[in-house]
Amino acid sequence: MTQVTIATSRRETPLLFEELTWREFKAVEQLLDRQGYRLSFLDGVLEIRRMPGEPHETVKKRIAALVELYLLVAGFDFFTEYHANLK
Repeated sequence: MTQVTIATSRRETPLLFEELTWREFKAVEQLLDRQGYRLSFLDGVLEIRRMPGEPHETVKKRIAALVELYLLVAGFDFFTEYHANLK
């Protein structure tokens, strides 16, 4: 099997901020309350990551196309269903 490596650009490397309080996290969360960013907070460390990212989307679409092709060739009845992410 071939191993695939996805190069991450500097833009997709998460930003980490240490020693933050919960109050500081909530303030940053309000400032970045827009689509395309994911905030994680654990033990005083805030991680800001751009999501989902171009490499992720490319791989996701290729895998979906391969699975769909397999199901068509194998004769399976199927339908695609998309789910929205909820807070």
